[in-house]
Amino acid sequence: KKLHIIEIDHPEANPVFQKKQVDVFFPPEAQSDFPVAMQINQKHGIIYLVTKFGYIHLYDLETGACIFMNRISGETIFVTADHDSTNGMIGVNRKGQVLSVSVDEQNIVPYITNTLGNAELAFKLAARCGFPGAEGYFSQRFEQLFREGNFAEAAKVAATSPKGALRTPKTIELFKQVPLAPGQTSPLLQYFGILLEKGQLNKYESLELVRPVLVQGKKNLLEKWLKEEKLECSEELGDIVKQY
Repeated sequence: KKLHIIEIDHPEANPVFQKKQVDVFFPPEAQSDFPVAMQINQKHGIIYLVTKFGYIHLYDLETGACIFMNRISGETIFVTADHDSTNGMIGVNRKGQVLSVSVDEQNIVPYITNTLGNAELAFKLAARCGFPGAEGYFSQRFEQLFREGNFAEAAKVAATSPKGALRTPKTIELFKQVPLAPGQTSPLLQYFGILLEKGQLNKYESLELVRPVLVQGKKNLLEKWLKEEKLECSEELGDIVKQY
């Protein structure tokens, strides 16, 4: 029995998703078991697969890696649905028991790192979902990429660090000091671009982005970001804008 992860209706602007095919493991005492339901939590990118014998399997949607498997019911779970309040799944078994399954956001990254020994998966989940527990790994990776001169990837790591651990004035100063070749995109602008896609900039980031934008006379960009609530307004920001 296999789990297939396939992209349909592909937007041309996006990278092509490589099809994944994963063997679904069944323990010796449940060799005749088979999947009966599946829910996908879009926020975390986690697949919840339920079997006839009451087992729950959790898979990472992006890589197909199995995160967890356990038996949660002695009876068949005959109906399931997304459970938005927990970012998980809810189901009802034949005895009428209502069962809710979700990941422990505080502990899933340490679990994947220490129990599964899959540091790469832990890193990807932490970056995608903002789960804590991989701050040291992000910091090491950022420093390594920076030393290697891979500033574009370093910008992505800093911008997606859980809880904004690397979104500091120190990071911005490091990017400002990078020498640029003619025609090369500034790593600092790449960094800000990723942050703007993710949500709102903090106070220091807002100041550092707005200064050069106003110097270049691009007030329309400032107005756009303010309308979209992408900037954190402050007295310091007001002082800069007032000059223009």
